[in-house]
Amino acid sequence: MVWTERMLAALGRGNDARQWHTLIDKVFSPKTLALAFASVTKRDRAAGVDGITTQAMRQREAEELPVIERLLREDRYEPQPVRRVWIEKPGSREKRPLGIPTVRDRIVQQALRTIIKRVNSITRGWANSFRGGVQNVPKSLDPWVRMRLRSILRKRDKRKGRDHGRDHGRDHNRYPNAWFAERGLVFLITITHDSAASPTK
Repeated sequence: MVWTERMLAALGRGNDARQWHTLIDKVFSPKTLALAFASVTKRDRAAGVDGITTQAMRQREAEELPVIERLLREDRYEPQPVRRVWIEKPGSREKRPLGIPTVRDRIVQQALRTIIKRVNSITRGWANSFRGGVQNVPKSLDPWVRMRLRSILRKRDKRKGRDHGRDHGRDHNRYPNAWFAERGLVFLITITHDSAASPTK
């Protein structure tokens, strides 16, 4: 499993106000790539433009996985064009085009899907928390949203960060809650409280 309990907890609570700039390191993790390789090559499938079938790729696992990892890690991975074939269209004399990626590209795509699926499950959890009304809304979510907005505004204004000298703790004074309210920022806790107080049929 690529995601540790610590990572999942941080993702669920907004990573303690820190920012994950990328998840690509999770994609090229040896465990992720090994799982993706097994998923893609477990059945016999056609080759892409490079002529390498899944059967042939299975024989090259030991040498192929380190290459994919290195290319992704060094940001040098470039997907290949898909091979176009024409297949029968059921109930018609016409044929429809089908694009077949290389097996290597399919492995990378599967690794990406694995990571995105895990992130999406956390995101859906956030969304579902609002369906039950105010009781299920994380009380820390509104302050976290405003904190992230204050960080963006500080960077826009080219001010020092929150942990630098005299500037420490001044973000809230520069951009108080009323400042956001005047500009139309909706507080999530208010929305869910109103919904719970006035349920719609």
